[in-house]
Amino acid sequence: MATPLIAGPSILATLILLGNQNPGEEVALITAVFGAWLVSAAILVCSNRIMKLLGNRGVFAIERLMGMILIMLSVQMLINGISSYIA
Repeated sequence: MATPLIAGPSILATLILLGNQNPGEEVALITAVFGAWLVSAAILVCSNRIMKLLGNRGVFAIERLMGMILIMLSVQMLINGISSYIA
């Protein structure tokens, strides 16, 4: 599920939207994307060590937390879409 967020159409759409909302901030956006890619790559490379450090319960707790964050993002997007349609 994370791969499309790292290198897929969603990141391109996000960059286009943020670029339109913040003209002249392209360097900051590109720096943020490369920083996020670097952190994601480090997490993926060290995933075995992280899983050993956290254990099964820690990984389960993080999975639940990420699921809640994903639900909150999708609900916020739905609310934004409905409010822009009504207004």
